[in-house]
Amino acid sequence: MTSNQARPLISLNMSFAFTLPQTFIHLLDDVLLVKYFHVASLALMVYDYLLTLPDEIQYIWTARRTSSGGMTLYLLTRYLNFFDATILTIFLFDRRLSTQPNTCSSVYQATAWFELVGITVAEVILFLRTYAIWGQSRKILYFIIFSTLLMIPCAVVIKKDISTLEFSPSPFPNIIPCVPGGRKSILYIDYVLVLGVEFVIILLTAWIGIKQCKGETK
Repeated sequence: MTSNQARPLISLNMSFAFTLPQTFIHLLDDVLLVKYFHVASLALMVYDYLLTLPDEIQYIWTARRTSSGGMTLYLLTRYLNFFDATILTIFLFDRRLSTQPNTCSSVYQATAWFELVGITVAEVILFLRTYAIWGQSRKILYFIIFSTLLMIPCAVVIKKDISTLEFSPSPFPNIIPCVPGGRKSILYIDYVLVLGVEFVIILLTAWIGIKQCKGETK
């Protein structure tokens, strides 16, 4: 094909792109950005897994010790990530979902619930670590109980979000297999709650670390 023959195709594609609704163009941009971050996160997760696998084999799989709650939490937070990532990868990249809006909804619901479970397990590990470094302080225990109860409104938000979100067939299955309805997701509320709790945990960890450093220098 010559360059002169290719020009009409290019101009046709460009004119077609400009006839798309602006909201849909923004949606395509957002989906591409999410895909980039997802692939980057997968690469980091696999890299971290390979780096720490020898230690896991030595201290978890071949160690002569009975199972414990801490080991169970570790394995859950370790391997639930791969399960979550697999479901999210299907949601973002499986073009067969483009003609199955109901399946899109099911995969989206599974992703949301399993991510909540994974986040809860990770938060419990952080809570226990904070409780330990603070010498099992009763005040910290109250904070942990309160923070754990925040998972209840998180679950309520997820339930409300997935019960009202609908999907439609995608005109661009290779880019965005699942096209959500016009309503915006409210899952950002969960992220705000989790970020707030983790910010407090960072402050508590930094405070006890500074306090111990000052005690050692005296």
